Amino acid sequence: ADMDGLKVTATFSNGFSQTLSWADTGATSGGVSGTGWGLSLTGNTFTAPWTFVFSPNSGLGQLERLQLDATGPMQITVFDSTNPSSGTPGSSTGADFKVLSGCASCDGTAIYYNQIAVTPNAPVTDIFHLLDINFDQDTGPRADWTFGQDTDNDSRLITGFVPEPGSLALFGAALAGLYGTGRRRRS
Repeated sequence: ADMDGLKVTATFSNGFSQTLSWADTGATSGGVSGTGWGLSLTGNTFTAPWTFVFSPNSGLGQLERLQLDATGPMQITVFDSTNPSSGTPGSSTGADFKVLSGCASCDGTAIYYNQIAVTPNAPVTDIFHLLDINFDQDTGPRADWTFGQDTDNDSRLITGFVPEPGSLALFGAALAGLYGTGRRRRS
């Protein structure tokens, strides 16, 4: 559920591209299910594989690009890499993108974008909001495959914070008190 809203875009060699929003599918699982493909994860991202599946006879060709985008205003998901190995203060150890199975001959690049800092510290280039995986021509997966990529979830990264109901009531009472003191008449 912590990754809900993550935008997943898959682009295939037949020209088809689809963007879907990640949703939880169980207590420790989530994913997306597209037209002829799907991506899911069960467990934690530090040890569990992400599983990309092709539907039988999908006709999609090879996967050319997979983009995982957590740049939304209420997103708390970050991709946690290992560069530099010491990492961001306040962030756990990360793990870089790595093909685990089903794509032994895959070549390409995994690039991280939109680096994140955990305030009050400056960014140190190990946590990001976007992972862009691009496969070289004729080397991308054409069948089910798995990969590893660590993510972290951190509520300190939310912009547009929505207070809990108790805080909201307290804030409303404070505003009412300020309103009353600001309307006094002077003679």
